[in-house]
Order: sequence, then structure tokens, then C-alpha cells
Amino acid sequence: MKDQIVVNDITLLQLDRPVEYNPHVIPACIPSPNLKVAPNTACWITGWGYITEDALLSAPFRLQEAEVVIVEQAACEFIYQPPVGVQTSFILKDSMICAGQYARDKAICRGDSGGPLVCKYGDAWNLIGLTSWSTPCSKPVGPSVFTRVTNFTGWIDEQKQENPTPNPTLAPPQGPPPAILSLTAHATRTLGVGVVLLAPQTFLLLPLLLGSL
Repeated sequence: MKDQIVVNDITLLQLDRPVEYNPHVIPACIPSPNLKVAPNTACWITGWGYITEDALLSAPFRLQEAEVVIVEQAACEFIYQPPVGVQTSFILKDSMICAGQYARDKAICRGDSGGPLVCKYGDAWNLIGLTSWSTPCSKPVGPSVFTRVTNFTGWIDEQKQENPTPNPTLAPPQGPPPAILSLTAHATRTLGVGVVLLAPQTFLLLPLLLGSL
């Protein structure tokens, strides 16, 4: 039986109040729909997911980061091409973009779903992709697959226009953040829905890169 194809892996969240930026929380821009990211461009991934396919991130749960490069689309399609006669839900689409670092075995892993793939252009970080799915994050790693944000900039603009900025005085009271007790996730190849956190402006929140995968 053929599974549901993993496409349009993106979700928008509207915040109740503006974000307070600080040295550890800075914005990354939503890229222009015409932005073309060339293969071998150096970019960065971040997340709080598994360290390996079987090892959880341990306390104090520092944000993990790794430098990766954009993988040519044709090469990524070839890698994920299923054997003849095999049906699979993991088919590369134009709305996806691949990145990885094979030499150092850097890739996304379980629990990283929705995390950012950012590339720097000039003085600004741009949100190029959202963590979607990959092969298991065990050596040797394959390319990680991300939702291509430039394919959804028009949809993002439409959603912002249809949903006015909330009145922060009507926001519910803030409480302490939930404790991280454990990480539960699906298999690496079936990561969940990507998430874009939007402030009233057109930026994604990008925590500073604090650790290393």
C-alpha cells in the first residue's frame, strides 16, 4: 500500500505578542520567491532532536547546529529514486530542497522536524528550508530534505493579509516554559509538519547556534 506523499510540509503560527529579540534570538528573513540557492552553498541547520538514530539529546538540552551545503536537485532525486516496482511516499518534489555534509556525517535527525535551514546573503540570514524528512541519521548519512520556503512566500503573504496582527493586550498570561522530559518522534523518514514562527513582521525566529551536532 502506498503511503501519503510528504509534500507542502509547512505550518504558520501567529504569535499573541511581539517577540523580544536579544543576543540569543535574532530574526531570519523570509526569502524572495525569486531567490535561487546554488548547489554547494554553505548553510546551517539547527535543532533539539536526536544526536544519533538511537541517542537522545541530553541535559542541558543545548541547541545543536551544523554547517551543511545545498545538494544539487538532480543528484538528490537520484539518491532518493526508489527501485523499479517499489512504491514509496518519499519522493522528491520541486517544493523540496536538499542539503547535507557527507564528509562529516552532518544531517537532521529524529525530533528536528520543522527546524530551520538558513543561508546568509549579505548581512541577513534567510530561511531557505524547513526540516521535513531524511534517511536514518546513522553513518553514512544521506542528504536531508527540507520544505523549499521560496515556493510558499506567496501563500505566507496571503495568510498574513487575511489574519491581522493580534492585540498583545488580549494575549493570555505567560507561564513558565514546559520542561523537556523526553523526545518522542516518528521514524527519521517520517518527520512531522514543519513550523514557521512569524512575528508581526516578516521574519522567522532564529535562536543563535549554540552547540554542534
